[in-house]
Parts: sequence; structure tokens; C-alpha cells
Amino acid sequence: MGVSSSFERRTSAPGAKNNIRNIGIFAVIAVALELLIGDSLTQANLVNLWMFYACVSIGFYYLFGVSGQFAFSQAAMTGVGAYTSAWASRDLPVIPAIIFATVVTAVIGGVFVLALRKASHFYFGIGTLALSETYHILAIQWNSFTGGEGGEVYGIKGLSLFGIDF
Repeated sequence: MGVSSSFERRTSAPGAKNNIRNIGIFAVIAVALELLIGDSLTQANLVNLWMFYACVSIGFYYLFGVSGQFAFSQAAMTGVGAYTSAWASRDLPVIPAIIFATVVTAVIGGVFVLALRKASHFYFGIGTLALSETYHILAIQWNSFTGGEGGEVYGIKGLSLFGIDF
């Protein structure tokens, strides 16, 4: 008798092809929107905010919708990624800065996971609330890095892909 097909080794996560397709569609829409708005800085700002919040909501979907864990730390992780990307893009090209910010955010998120790995649902939520409040206090008090409550980081380079300035 042969090995049943239910025991076959998976080579990719379920739905991975759909995720890759959706990311491609999102990228095409983002580039098309930037081409359509032209030189309007107001519309460019609006589209950039829309894309940012779309990415945040996708992260929330995976966090709460797929894993079933409700975490208050999503805003903190978004802030870590945003500040790290802004600071790194002052000295690096934008794409490597985004990759660097992703790695730094993943490492800090891994520290969160290590601290809360055995917490049940309720205590997991409370723990992430405490960690995100710690981040919030740090972000406001560390004026030399975050710019304090204003959150101003100067000298950030803009993203340019295929001759389009985002």
C-alpha cells in the first residue's frame, strides 16, 4: 500500500497563491493610482494614507481574523516599523530601508511573542496592551529619536519606482 495523499508534504502554506496574487493586484492598483493623480500633493498624500491603512488592516486581519488572538500591540508594531523605516531611509535607499524596518519590527515582535507565548486569550490582550503602552511612552519621551509628540523625522527620501515618484 502506498502513502495516503493526506500525508503528502505541503510545499507552501494554504492560500499562498491567493496571497501572492492579492499582493500583485494591490501593487498594480497602487502604481495606477499614482499615475492617475499626477502632480497633486493632496491626492498623493491621500493615496499614501489609504495604502498605509490598507496594509495595517491586512495585518489586523491576519492577527485577529486568522489567528484568533486580539492584540493591542498592532499600533505599536506599526509605529516601530514607521519610525525605523523613516530613520533608515535618511541614509539608505527607500527599498532597503523598508526591508531593514521589516526585519527590526519582526525582531521586536518576536520579543513580544517570547514575553507572552504562554498567556491565554485575556491575558495575552492585557500583556500586549502593557507592551504597547510601554512603546507609546518610549515614543513620546525619546525626543531625539522620535521627535516626541510631533513625531517629526527630517531628511526622508521619497520612493521612486520606474520613473514614478511616490
